[in-house]
Amino acid sequence: QAGLSWRGIVVQLSSGAFLSTMMAFLAEIVIGFILLVMVLVITALTPNGRILIKELSTNLQDPFWLQNPDNVQGLLLSPPIFITVALVFIILAPMAEELVKLTGVALMSYRRPSRVQAFVWGLAGGAGFALVENYFNTVLALDVWAFVILLRIGGTAMHCVGTSLMALGWQRLLAQRRPWKLLGAYALSVTIHAVWNGVVIGMTGVSVLAAGSPSQTTQTLVGGVVIVLLILLVALTLAMIAAIVILTKRLQAELTVTSQPAT
Repeated sequence: QAGLSWRGIVVQLSSGAFLSTMMAFLAEIVIGFILLVMVLVITALTPNGRILIKELSTNLQDPFWLQNPDNVQGLLLSPPIFITVALVFIILAPMAEELVKLTGVALMSYRRPSRVQAFVWGLAGGAGFALVENYFNTVLALDVWAFVILLRIGGTAMHCVGTSLMALGWQRLLAQRRPWKLLGAYALSVTIHAVWNGVVIGMTGVSVLAAGSPSQTTQTLVGGVVIVLLILLVALTLAMIAAIVILTKRLQAELTVTSQPAT
C-alpha cells in the first residue's frame, strides 16, 4: 500500500546499515581528532598544562601503564579526554549521525515519496543504522551483554524515531518546499539523540568514578545516581516506542482518509 515495496525497505535498511554507518564513523573520527587537538591546545595554555600533556604522552607510550585499571580510569576522567568524549558523543555525534542517516531517503528522492513512504523508509534506515551499532557495542561488552542488549533496545527505537522524523521533514521539503519543517525535524531528532547519549555517558562516567573510589558513601551516592539515570533510560525507551506507535497510527489514518472515494 501507499507505494511501499519490500525492495525499497530493504534498500533503506541496507543504506542505514552500511552507507550511513560508514559515513558517520568517518565523520566522528575527523571531528573527534580535531576536537581533541583543540582541547589539548587549550590545556597547554593553562598553568601546568604542558606538563600534564607531556606526562600523558609518556604514559601512553608505555604498554604496561595501560594495563593498570587505575591508570586507565584516570586517563578517561582526565579533563582533555573526558571533555572530548562528552562533546563528541553528546553534541557532535548526534548532529552528524542524524544527517547521514537520511542518506538513503535522500538518494531515493527522485521517486517523490509520500509521507507514509518517507516514514517507513526512515524507520528502515534507522533500524539498519542501529543494527550495525548494536553489533559493535555488544561485541565490545560481552561481559555485560545482557545489560547492553536491554540498553540497545532503547537505542534502536531512538534511531528509528530520529530518522523517521528526518524523513518526514525531508518529504515536506520535497513536496511543499518547507525547509523549516526539515530544520525542525533535525533539531528535534538531534535533541532526542543528545539526551539519550548524555544519559548513557553520565551512567558510564559515574560508574567509572565509583569504581576508583574507596569511600562507601561515594559508592552509595553514585549507585543512587545510576538507578535514577537507568529509570530515565527506561522512560526514554518507552517514549520512543510510543512515538513510533503514534506516528504510525496518524499516518495510517491519513492513508485511510485519502484512499476513500469522493462522494
